[in-house]
Amino acid sequence: MGAKDALCKIKDMDFGLPDTLAYYSPEDFKAGFPKSIAFRPRVVKQNRGSAGEGIWIVKLKSETYCNAPGDRVCSMDEPLILMEANDNHVEEHTVAEFIEFCVNGRSEKSGTWSSQGSGKYFEAGGQMVDQRYLPGIEEGESRFFMVGKQLYNIEHYVYIGGVGGETKTTIYPPDAPQYAETKKKLEGEVELYLEALGLGMDSLPLLWAVDFIPIKDHKFPLTIGEFNCSCLGISAFLKARGGTLSQCSVENIAAGQEMCNFIGEKAREILDLQRSVKRYGYPVLPLPVACAVSELSEDDFGSPTVVAW
Repeated sequence: MGAKDALCKIKDMDFGLPDTLAYYSPEDFKAGFPKSIAFRPRVVKQNRGSAGEGIWIVKLKSETYCNAPGDRVCSMDEPLILMEANDNHVEEHTVAEFIEFCVNGRSEKSGTWSSQGSGKYFEAGGQMVDQRYLPGIEEGESRFFMVGKQLYNIEHYVYIGGVGGETKTTIYPPDAPQYAETKKKLEGEVELYLEALGLGMDSLPLLWAVDFIPIKDHKFPLTIGEFNCSCLGISAFLKARGGTLSQCSVENIAAGQEMCNFIGEKAREILDLQRSVKRYGYPVLPLPVACAVSELSEDDFGSPTVVAW
Protein backbone atom coordinates (compact mmCIF):
# COMPACT_ATOMS: atom_id res chain seq x y z
CA MET A 1 0.00 0.00 0.00
CA GLY A 2 2.86 2.36 0.75
CA ALA A 3 4.62 1.72 -2.58
CA LYS A 4 4.82 4.79 -4.80
CA ASP A 5 3.17 2.97 -7.70
CA ALA A 6 0.00 2.69 -5.61
CA LEU A 7 -0.81 6.11 -7.06
CA CYS A 8 -1.00 4.56 -10.53
CA LYS A 9 -3.46 1.93 -9.36
CA ILE A 10 -5.87 4.57 -8.01
CA LYS A 11 -5.40 7.08 -10.83
CA ASP A 12 -8.97 6.71 -12.14
CA MET A 13 -10.60 7.13 -8.71
CA ASP A 14 -11.87 10.46 -7.39
CA PHE A 15 -8.75 11.12 -5.31
CA GLY A 16 -6.42 10.03 -8.14
CA LEU A 17 -4.88 11.68 -11.21
CA PRO A 18 -5.38 9.91 -14.56
CA ASP A 19 -2.01 10.96 -16.00
CA THR A 20 0.05 9.25 -13.27
CA LEU A 21 2.64 6.85 -14.68
CA ALA A 22 4.82 4.09 -13.26
CA TYR A 23 8.18 3.07 -14.70
CA TYR A 24 9.25 -0.45 -13.79
CA SER A 25 12.39 -0.50 -15.92
CA PRO A 26 14.90 1.94 -17.44
CA GLU A 27 13.32 1.22 -20.83
CA ASP A 28 9.89 2.30 -19.54
CA PHE A 29 11.40 5.52 -18.20
CA LYS A 30 13.30 6.34 -21.40
CA ALA A 31 10.14 5.83 -23.45
CA GLY A 32 7.63 7.55 -21.18
CA PHE A 33 9.33 10.51 -19.53
CA PRO A 34 10.16 12.51 -22.72
CA LYS A 35 6.44 12.39 -23.55
CA SER A 36 5.12 13.33 -20.10
CA ILE A 37 7.46 16.29 -19.55
CA ALA A 38 6.59 17.65 -23.01
CA PHE A 39 3.01 18.17 -21.81
CA ARG A 40 3.35 19.78 -18.38
CA PRO A 41 5.64 20.03 -15.30
CA ARG A 42 6.06 16.72 -13.50
CA VAL A 43 7.06 15.24 -10.16
CA VAL A 44 9.29 12.22 -10.72
CA LYS A 45 10.13 10.16 -7.67
CA GLN A 46 11.97 7.00 -6.76
CA ASN A 47 10.14 4.22 -4.96
CA ARG A 48 12.49 4.26 -1.98
CA GLY A 49 13.88 6.87 0.36
CA SER A 50 12.25 9.47 2.56
CA ALA A 51 12.39 13.18 3.43
CA GLY A 52 12.23 14.13 -0.24
CA GLU A 53 15.49 12.57 -1.47
CA GLY A 54 15.05 11.38 -5.03
CA ILE A 55 11.84 13.36 -5.54
CA TRP A 56 12.30 15.80 -8.43
CA ILE A 57 10.06 18.64 -9.57
CA VAL A 58 10.84 18.81 -13.28
CA LYS A 59 10.06 21.65 -15.69
CA LEU A 60 11.09 22.50 -19.24
CA LYS A 61 13.46 25.46 -19.22
CA SER A 62 11.76 26.75 -22.37
CA GLU A 63 8.27 26.24 -20.88
CA THR A 64 7.09 25.24 -24.37
CA TYR A 65 4.57 22.61 -23.34
CA CYS A 66 2.26 20.93 -25.85
CA ASN A 67 -1.53 21.13 -25.62
CA ALA A 68 -2.30 17.45 -25.03
CA PRO A 69 -0.44 14.35 -23.84
CA GLY A 70 1.47 12.72 -26.68
CA ASP A 71 1.34 15.73 -29.01
CA ARG A 72 5.12 15.82 -28.98
CA VAL A 73 8.15 14.10 -27.47
CA CYS A 74 11.03 16.07 -25.96
CA SER A 75 14.42 15.70 -27.61
CA MET A 76 17.25 14.33 -25.50
CA ASP A 77 19.11 17.66 -25.56
CA GLU A 78 16.23 19.82 -24.27
CA PRO A 79 17.22 21.54 -21.00
CA LEU A 80 15.30 20.89 -17.79
CA ILE A 81 15.04 22.81 -14.55
CA LEU A 82 15.09 20.31 -11.68
CA MET A 83 14.36 20.92 -8.01
CA GLU A 84 14.86 18.15 -5.44
CA ALA A 85 12.26 18.11 -2.68
CA ASN A 86 14.59 17.27 0.20
CA ASP A 87 16.31 20.68 0.21
CA ASN A 88 14.77 22.58 -2.75
CA HIS A 89 18.15 22.92 -4.47
CA VAL A 90 17.90 23.58 -8.21
CA GLU A 91 19.90 22.00 -11.02
CA GLU A 92 19.85 22.32 -14.80
CA HIS A 93 20.35 19.25 -16.98
CA THR A 94 19.22 17.92 -20.33
CA VAL A 95 16.56 15.25 -20.68
CA ALA A 96 19.31 12.74 -21.51
CA GLU A 97 21.39 13.68 -18.44
CA PHE A 98 18.40 13.36 -16.12
CA ILE A 99 17.53 9.94 -17.51
CA GLU A 100 21.16 8.84 -17.18
CA PHE A 101 21.35 9.99 -13.54
CA CYS A 102 18.10 8.22 -12.65
CA VAL A 103 19.22 5.00 -14.35
CA ASN A 104 23.00 4.83 -13.86
CA GLY A 105 23.80 7.57 -11.35
CA ARG A 106 26.81 9.82 -11.80
CA SER A 107 28.63 9.05 -15.03
CA GLU A 108 30.31 10.75 -17.97
CA LYS A 109 26.90 11.02 -19.63
CA SER A 110 25.01 12.46 -16.64
CA GLY A 111 26.87 15.74 -16.24
CA THR A 112 27.78 17.18 -12.84
CA TRP A 113 25.20 16.86 -10.06
CA SER A 114 25.03 18.63 -6.69
CA SER A 115 22.31 16.33 -5.30
CA GLN A 116 23.10 14.57 -2.04
CA GLY A 117 21.69 11.41 -3.59
CA SER A 118 23.41 9.03 -5.97
CA GLY A 119 20.61 8.37 -8.47
CA LYS A 120 20.42 4.80 -9.84
CA TYR A 121 16.78 4.59 -8.81
CA PHE A 122 16.12 1.34 -10.69
CA GLU A 123 18.87 -0.50 -8.85
CA ALA A 124 17.87 -3.71 -7.03
CA GLY A 125 14.38 -3.82 -8.51
CA GLY A 126 13.60 -0.15 -7.94
CA GLN A 127 10.92 1.72 -9.83
CA MET A 128 9.85 5.32 -10.42
CA VAL A 129 6.57 7.19 -10.48
CA ASP A 130 5.85 10.16 -12.74
CA GLN A 131 2.93 12.35 -11.66
CA ARG A 132 1.56 15.77 -12.43
CA TYR A 133 3.15 18.69 -10.60
CA LEU A 134 0.50 20.46 -8.52
CA PRO A 135 1.15 24.15 -7.79
CA GLY A 136 -1.21 23.79 -4.82
CA ILE A 137 1.66 22.20 -2.88
CA GLU A 138 2.85 25.76 -2.25
CA GLU A 139 -0.21 26.11 0.02
CA GLY A 140 0.91 23.00 1.86
CA GLU A 141 -0.35 19.45 2.11
CA SER A 142 -2.74 17.80 4.54
CA ARG A 143 -1.73 14.50 6.12
CA PHE A 144 -4.66 12.40 7.31
CA PHE A 145 -3.45 10.11 10.11
CA MET A 146 -5.51 6.93 10.00
CA VAL A 147 -5.78 4.21 12.64
CA GLY A 148 -7.32 1.31 10.79
CA LYS A 149 -10.33 2.75 8.95
CA GLN A 150 -10.77 5.69 11.33
CA LEU A 151 -9.30 9.17 10.99
CA TYR A 152 -7.37 10.22 14.10
CA ASN A 153 -6.33 13.74 13.16
CA ILE A 154 -5.06 15.93 10.32
CA GLU A 155 -1.69 17.67 10.16
CA HIS A 156 -1.30 20.47 7.65
CA TYR A 157 2.29 21.10 6.55
CA VAL A 158 3.77 24.13 4.85
CA TYR A 159 7.34 23.35 3.82
CA ILE A 160 9.94 26.07 4.22
CA GLY A 161 13.16 25.24 2.41
CA GLY A 162 12.10 21.76 1.28
CA VAL A 163 10.54 18.66 2.79
CA GLY A 164 13.65 18.00 4.84
CA GLY A 165 13.81 21.55 6.17
CA GLU A 166 11.69 23.68 8.46
CA THR A 167 7.99 22.84 8.44
CA LYS A 168 5.09 24.92 9.67
CA THR A 169 2.60 22.43 11.12
CA THR A 170 -1.02 22.99 12.10
CA ILE A 171 -2.94 20.13 13.73
CA TYR A 172 -6.69 19.71 13.24
CA PRO A 173 -9.09 17.30 15.00
CA PRO A 174 -10.83 14.63 12.92
CA ASP A 175 -14.09 16.59 12.96
CA ALA A 176 -12.55 19.82 11.59
CA PRO A 177 -15.32 21.28 9.37
CA GLN A 178 -13.03 22.21 6.47
CA TYR A 179 -12.06 18.54 6.11
CA ALA A 180 -15.48 16.98 6.79
CA GLU A 181 -16.23 16.00 3.18
CA THR A 182 -12.76 14.53 2.66
CA LYS A 183 -12.99 12.58 5.93
CA LYS A 184 -16.37 11.10 5.03
CA LYS A 185 -15.20 10.09 1.58
CA LEU A 186 -11.86 8.65 2.71
CA GLU A 187 -13.27 6.61 5.60
CA GLY A 188 -16.13 5.38 3.43
CA GLU A 189 -13.92 4.28 0.55
CA VAL A 190 -11.01 2.58 2.34
CA GLU A 191 -12.13 -0.84 1.10
CA LEU A 192 -12.45 0.45 -2.48
CA TYR A 193 -8.89 1.76 -2.44
CA LEU A 194 -7.56 -1.50 -1.04
CA GLU A 195 -9.45 -3.35 -3.75
CA ALA A 196 -7.87 -1.11 -6.41
CA LEU A 197 -4.47 -1.97 -4.95
CA GLY A 198 -5.26 -5.68 -5.08
CA LEU A 199 -5.29 -5.95 -1.28
CA GLY A 200 -7.73 -7.28 1.28
CA MET A 201 -8.76 -5.57 4.50
CA ASP A 202 -6.29 -7.73 6.38
CA SER A 203 -3.53 -5.76 4.62
CA LEU A 204 -4.70 -2.42 6.04
CA PRO A 205 -1.98 -1.07 8.37
CA LEU A 206 -2.86 -0.22 11.95
CA LEU A 207 -1.23 3.22 11.54
CA TRP A 208 -1.02 4.83 8.12
CA ALA A 209 -1.50 8.20 6.50
CA VAL A 210 -2.69 9.82 3.30
CA ASP A 211 -1.15 13.04 2.01
CA PHE A 212 -3.59 15.32 0.18
CA ILE A 213 -2.60 18.21 -2.10
CA PRO A 214 -5.01 20.94 -3.27
CA ILE A 215 -5.98 20.82 -6.94
CA LYS A 216 -8.20 22.89 -9.22
CA ASP A 217 -10.51 21.71 -12.00
CA HIS A 218 -10.67 18.15 -10.71
CA LYS A 219 -13.34 15.70 -9.49
CA PHE A 220 -12.45 16.63 -5.91
CA PRO A 221 -10.59 19.68 -4.50
CA LEU A 222 -7.90 17.43 -2.99
CA THR A 223 -5.89 14.64 -4.59
CA ILE A 224 -3.72 11.94 -3.03
CA GLY A 225 -0.02 12.69 -3.34
CA GLU A 226 1.13 9.67 -1.38
CA PHE A 227 0.19 6.86 0.97
CA ASN A 228 2.48 6.58 3.99
CA CYS A 229 2.67 3.21 5.73
CA SER A 230 6.21 3.27 7.15
CA CYS A 231 8.38 5.69 9.12
CA LEU A 232 5.26 7.23 10.66
CA GLY A 233 5.83 8.47 14.16
CA ILE A 234 3.78 9.93 16.98
CA SER A 235 3.95 13.60 16.08
CA ALA A 236 3.75 14.84 19.66
CA PHE A 237 6.90 12.84 20.49
CA LEU A 238 9.06 14.21 17.64
CA LYS A 239 11.30 16.21 19.95
CA ALA A 240 12.20 12.98 21.74
CA ARG A 241 13.82 11.45 18.65
CA GLY A 242 17.27 10.27 19.64
CA GLY A 243 16.62 11.32 23.22
CA THR A 244 13.98 10.85 25.90
CA LEU A 245 10.42 11.99 26.52
CA SER A 246 11.77 14.53 29.00
CA GLN A 247 12.56 16.67 25.96
CA CYS A 248 8.83 16.97 25.20
CA SER A 249 6.46 19.37 26.90
CA VAL A 250 3.85 18.09 29.34
CA GLU A 251 1.17 18.91 26.78
CA ASN A 252 2.94 16.97 24.03
CA ILE A 253 3.48 13.96 26.26
CA ALA A 254 -0.23 13.91 27.08
CA ALA A 255 -1.19 14.28 23.40
CA GLY A 256 1.23 11.56 22.34
CA GLN A 257 0.00 9.18 25.02
CA GLU A 258 -3.59 9.81 23.97
CA MET A 259 -2.74 8.81 20.41
CA CYS A 260 -0.84 5.72 21.60
CA ASN A 261 -3.82 4.71 23.74
CA PHE A 262 -6.13 5.08 20.74
CA ILE A 263 -3.85 2.91 18.60
CA GLY A 264 -3.71 0.34 21.39
CA GLU A 265 -7.49 0.22 21.67
CA LYS A 266 -7.82 -0.37 17.92
CA ALA A 267 -5.17 -3.09 18.06
CA ARG A 268 -7.07 -4.79 20.89
CA GLU A 269 -10.32 -4.64 18.89
CA ILE A 270 -8.61 -6.30 15.92
CA LEU A 271 -7.05 -9.01 18.08
CA ASP A 272 -10.35 -9.71 19.83
CA LEU A 273 -12.12 -10.08 16.48
CA GLN A 274 -9.40 -12.39 15.17
CA ARG A 275 -9.66 -14.48 18.32
CA SER A 276 -13.43 -14.76 17.98
CA VAL A 277 -13.10 -15.84 14.35
CA LYS A 278 -10.59 -18.49 15.37
CA ARG A 279 -12.86 -19.69 18.19
CA TYR A 280 -16.29 -19.50 16.58
CA GLY A 281 -15.62 -19.30 12.86
CA TYR A 282 -16.99 -15.76 12.51
CA PRO A 283 -16.42 -12.41 14.24
CA VAL A 284 -18.28 -11.61 17.47
CA LEU A 285 -18.85 -7.87 17.28
CA PRO A 286 -18.87 -5.69 20.39
CA LEU A 287 -22.24 -4.75 21.87
CA PRO A 288 -23.37 -1.13 22.22
CA VAL A 289 -21.71 0.73 25.04
CA ALA A 290 -24.96 0.68 27.04
CA CYS A 291 -24.72 -3.09 27.41
CA ALA A 292 -22.32 -4.99 29.60
CA VAL A 293 -21.31 -8.44 28.47
CA SER A 294 -21.48 -11.01 31.24
CA GLU A 295 -20.44 -14.16 29.40
CA LEU A 296 -20.32 -16.03 26.14
CA SER A 297 -22.27 -19.30 26.13
CA GLU A 298 -23.09 -21.96 23.54
CA ASP A 299 -26.70 -22.41 22.45
CA ASP A 300 -28.25 -25.75 21.58
CA PHE A 301 -26.79 -25.61 18.07
CA GLY A 302 -23.25 -24.88 19.17
CA SER A 303 -23.29 -21.23 18.09
CA PRO A 304 -22.02 -18.51 20.41
CA THR A 305 -24.64 -16.38 22.14
CA VAL A 306 -23.90 -13.03 23.76
CA VAL A 307 -25.53 -12.76 27.18
CA ALA A 308 -25.84 -9.21 28.50
CA TRP A 309 -27.70 -7.14 31.03
